[in-house]
Amino acid sequence: MKLILCALSMIAISIVAKGDTLKLTNNSSLNGTVRYEQGIFYIEAHYKGVIQHYKIPRDLVRSDEINRDTFNQGAPQPDIRAHQVDRYEWVALKTQNGPSTGTRTQRTVGSAKTAQRTAPIRNTATVGAVVEPIPASSYSAGEDTLTFTDKKSQTGTLRRITEDIIIFRANGERKDTEYARDRVKLVEVKKSE
Repeated sequence: MKLILCALSMIAISIVAKGDTLKLTNNSSLNGTVRYEQGIFYIEAHYKGVIQHYKIPRDLVRSDEINRDTFNQGAPQPDIRAHQVDRYEWVALKTQNGPSTGTRTQRTVGSAKTAQRTAPIRNTATVGAVVEPIPASSYSAGEDTLTFTDKKSQTGTLRRITEDIIIFRANGERKDTEYARDRVKLVEVKKSE
């Protein structure tokens, strides 16, 4: 009976949760709830009876498939376990909403040209919200790719992933554009040189 309840709760979590599948450069993958900021992917992964937290540098990530998968079969692989953070560090990271640079700036939302070309859906509750500035030096030179659910794609620089939005700067644009997370199917990250 306990096994059935556990299985049902995991199914309920995966239906409600906004999950992702991170594909790593060593061909392993990890399901969970993902955030991305300043060159680091933060992931909360569910395993049978336990939740693990990881902090994975972007150079080790090939792609982030946006889906509802948060549950992982079996135990964490040894190479993934190397990036595990303890519960206290995770709570501290989550409380401060990822790494902070200590200064604040106003978010700009892309130009009309970008909006017409890719038709991003903006979360009006967060448009114009105050967010941390993103240092340009910690990102690849515009070779990341967003693939949208309508199969269109865009190349540029990944800036941030949260539970609800993806912030991305398309090549040729001077401002970041905010996309509703449910409009994006895949984020491919280019390894920094």
